[in-house]
Amino acid sequence: MNTSEKRVTIAWLFLRVKVREAWNIVLLTHLIALIFFLRYTEDGAKGLNYNEWSAQMRNRDDVSASAKIGSATEYRSIIQNDVASLRGNSTEAMRLRRLAASFSLVSSNHKLRHIEKLVSAVHAGEGKMETLKTMLAAIFADDGVTLPQTKVKSGFAREWIQKMRQSLRYDKLQQEFEFIQRLGLKLDDTEAQLAALHPLLINDEQIQKQKRADAELLLHQRRGELVQLEDSFNQQRNALNDRLSETQSDLKAVQAWLDHVQNQYDCYERKEIRLLQTHMEELPQWREALSVQSEQFQLMQEQAGELSREFEQHKAKLKDSVYRQERLTQQKIQDYQREKEAVRNKSDGQKEILWQRFEERKQQQENHYGEQLEKISGDRMAVSIELKHSQLTAQEHEERQFAELRIEQAQERLLQLAEQRQNVLTTLSEARIEQDSAEQQLHDARANLHQTEEQLQRLHRQLDPEQGTLRHFLRLHYEGWEQNLGKVLNENLLERKDLRPETGELSESLYGLQLDLSVLDMQDFAQDEASIRHSLDKVEQIRARAEEAKKTAEATFQEHHQNVNRLKSQVEECGRQHQRQSQEVGYARDARSRLITKYDALEQQRQQEKRARLSALDKAHAELTQQKEQDIGALTEEYNTQALQLNIDLQSEQQLIDEKIEELSSQINKKYADMEEQIRIFQQVMDDNLAKKGIDPRELKVLRQRIETLKKEIQEVESRRDELTEWLRFIKVDYGTLRQEQQNKESALSQLNRELLQKKQQLQAEYQNKKDRLNNEKKEYEMQIRQATEFVGQLKILLDRLSPLPLAEMIPTHIDAAADVNERMSRTSDMLEQHASLTRTLESKLNEFKSRFNQDADPTFLELLDSEIDKLPDPSRTRQQLPILEKLLQLLKDKQQQLLEMGENIGGDLKKFFDVFSDINRRISHQSRRLSDAVTDDLQLEGINKSEVRILSTIDQLRFWKPLKRFAKNYSEWRSSGQQLPPESYLNALMDVVELLHADERFTMESLLNLELHLNEGGEDIVIKNDRQLLEASSHGMAYLILCKYLLAFTRLLRGKSDAIIHWPIDEIGTLAYHNVEKLFIACSHNNIVIVGAFPNAESDVLMLFKHRYFA
Repeated sequence: MNTSEKRVTIAWLFLRVKVREAWNIVLLTHLIALIFFLRYTEDGAKGLNYNEWSAQMRNRDDVSASAKIGSATEYRSIIQNDVASLRGNSTEAMRLRRLAASFSLVSSNHKLRHIEKLVSAVHAGEGKMETLKTMLAAIFADDGVTLPQTKVKSGFAREWIQKMRQSLRYDKLQQEFEFIQRLGLKLDDTEAQLAALHPLLINDEQIQKQKRADAELLLHQRRGELVQLEDSFNQQRNALNDRLSETQSDLKAVQAWLDHVQNQYDCYERKEIRLLQTHMEELPQWREALSVQSEQFQLMQEQAGELSREFEQHKAKLKDSVYRQERLTQQKIQDYQREKEAVRNKSDGQKEILWQRFEERKQQQENHYGEQLEKISGDRMAVSIELKHSQLTAQEHEERQFAELRIEQAQERLLQLAEQRQNVLTTLSEARIEQDSAEQQLHDARANLHQTEEQLQRLHRQLDPEQGTLRHFLRLHYEGWEQNLGKVLNENLLERKDLRPETGELSESLYGLQLDLSVLDMQDFAQDEASIRHSLDKVEQIRARAEEAKKTAEATFQEHHQNVNRLKSQVEECGRQHQRQSQEVGYARDARSRLITKYDALEQQRQQEKRARLSALDKAHAELTQQKEQDIGALTEEYNTQALQLNIDLQSEQQLIDEKIEELSSQINKKYADMEEQIRIFQQVMDDNLAKKGIDPRELKVLRQRIETLKKEIQEVESRRDELTEWLRFIKVDYGTLRQEQQNKESALSQLNRELLQKKQQLQAEYQNKKDRLNNEKKEYEMQIRQATEFVGQLKILLDRLSPLPLAEMIPTHIDAAADVNERMSRTSDMLEQHASLTRTLESKLNEFKSRFNQDADPTFLELLDSEIDKLPDPSRTRQQLPILEKLLQLLKDKQQQLLEMGENIGGDLKKFFDVFSDINRRISHQSRRLSDAVTDDLQLEGINKSEVRILSTIDQLRFWKPLKRFAKNYSEWRSSGQQLPPESYLNALMDVVELLHADERFTMESLLNLELHLNEGGEDIVIKNDRQLLEASSHGMAYLILCKYLLAFTRLLRGKSDAIIHWPIDEIGTLAYHNVEKLFIACSHNNIVIVGAFPNAESDVLMLFKHRYFA
């Protein structure tokens, strides 16, 4: 078909589609109207109607007609030989390909896709830069660039991310839940211990109440006994005081009487009553002497008389009187000596009696005090011996030994549990190593499966290449290319769609270079179909084995995981047992410490009591010894006093008798002396008388004085006879008999007084001992009451705290029977504190867990959780929620695989979305270089030294591009890592993308690129980005010519090597300078472009540049 026929066909097809379609091919429209559409009559030119015109056209021999074309898109596809629109094997596609073979403007190996847009850009009055962008989009479309499109919906992706994040948190949630379960188990263990302690505490409360009641009863009894003891002591003390007062009163009376007697005796002694007694006894001698002296005086008064005879008679009479008195005196002396002997015998008897009585009383005192001192000494020795030894009883020592034994047994059990726990930990460590190895094998299996699936995808792409790619072209048009071209072809070129492949004459050289390709093996990416299918079979088998290996690895990992969980449970159980046993060791040590403290205090107290007792015994021994010495001293003093008194009495009586004897002897001697004196006097008188025969008056005077003196003395003695009689009575009765009786009575009363004082002291000591014992018992009972009251109060507080706990549901654990009430209370308090702490921690952790669980959770999960919790009998109890959460966790794990499959679809779609954008980015960069190369020097404009086209991608400016690139990187890393679950970074990147990307968002090539025209005019670089800058870029109407310079490059790119003639409709050409228009016509001619235009100036020189000119 020649050119004119092509033009007619185009017009015909165009009119068949739509007469009023604005194709801007003005000249062709006018020609068709003039040649075919108008009918000339006499009335002038008239237009045919459509039916007439179409019938006329069909009847022409030089016009080929087709069936009616239903749309402009089909029309463009046919005349432009648009390969992309003619693909497929449907009937409609085959029809369009047949029409294109007949009516296309280019041969089958070429296409003119979007050429009408270029024509529009040439003819456009405004928006030329936008038109150029449209042209660039057309070029990219012609190169097979597809626009990015994703089916991922933001809401669905967000929901998946939300669910996936929740699923991703499964391991962490599971760990947290395991921790919560451990807390629950610890809480159960604590409540089990509390359940065991609760009845014991109730029993302890009853025991303490009973102890308090018993102690109160005994305290009441002791108070009564103290009152009774006080009353009894007061009665006995009063009785003793009465007796003691009476005895002391009697003793004082006796002592007063004895003092009175002694004073009276001393008074008599001062009156020389004994001398009076002697004189009274000498009265007869005194009277006889008075008679003799009176006779002598009478004789001497008689002056004479037979002196010699009378002298001899008087002398004989004197001697006889003296001799008689001597005999009487001797007799008295003998009597006195016998009396003295009797007095001495009597005194000796009294002394013997006194000594016996003293010895008896002394022995009584010795016996009395000896028994007490011996008892005190025995007690002192016993206390001293006890102080050298422990003060604890055998039972208390046994309790201490049992406490030590309890610690040893508890520590031994603790060591056993620690060893058991260590063994389980070692086994767990080994199991974790095996689990890690199994996990790594699972990752490797997944990565291997992923690589195998990617290899399968590559093989499938090789087996069924994408239309428009070089591989697809080679598969269709180059048989056996794998054996030669495929060995030297780069793999990346096979998937490209912008290479415009064409087949030519087969040659064994490549750009003049010939290689021996037989020595090269076929590339894996360039195999023939049979090899690909064979590789597919092999890879399918490998994939099956990889799938089976993955399942085996999953089963192995699951087995190891379950084993690790089982061992972890064992470790936790061993840990709880170890912790409980450690607490048991602590409680045992605390019990021992309490026992040691108690017994140390008790031993110290007992030692203090023993020391106090020993000190009291020492003091009592010293006091008793002192009292003994005092009493024996008093008894001895009393004895000595009485013995001294007896000696004094004996000496006094003996002295008195001796004095009497001496007085008698003196009297005798005096009698003899007087007698001799009288004889001498008489002799002298007689001699004197004889000599002188007269009497001396002086002698008479002396004799008379003697007589008077003697009479006076006799008279004085006689006057005191009554006094002497009273004294004799006093000596005999009062001082002799009664005084001895009173002295005996005094001694008896003193002894009685001492005995009463001793009884009083003993009574006081016994009272004080009993009182101290009762007071000690009273204090002990009061202390027991206080302790019991404190215990009851503490137990009540503990029981009140235990009452709200659900201990009836728990199985009580074993509690050591050796624990006392203090340990049980301490245990309970510790367990309650631990229970409160664990409860708070459990509630806090459970709330945190539920908060994390609810975060990004599926609403159905939340509804299910709330529904199950509402079904609980007591929703406030946290532990009842644990089975529900465990089921939900398992449900979350079960849905994980389904989520992963959904995530693979989302990620794969977005990865393809990214790949399209990345490919567009790469193609834009490539097309920028290609277009710049296509701008030739066909159109040389004055002042324009350099021209360049730069195509800039706007993809980097898209708000989601950076997140999308980060997502693609994370996606590739995840898929190649072998990890089953995506990392958090992947989800974050995905969320960043879906937050910015909308599923209904559509992209055009025009929106993905920017166009910049770079010029150098007059040495100045100019950058044109829009129509305004294009108009301002150069003066003298150069803007349109500059645009045409770049349109030439676009035309060459769109047309390729086709020889189709392209028409440029330019209406504004008349406004340009002629020399530039001429250069434009020459450049278009060189590029097989025909300029058409319409303008009213028929005189313009520009018209001469058109080969065909038409005038209306």
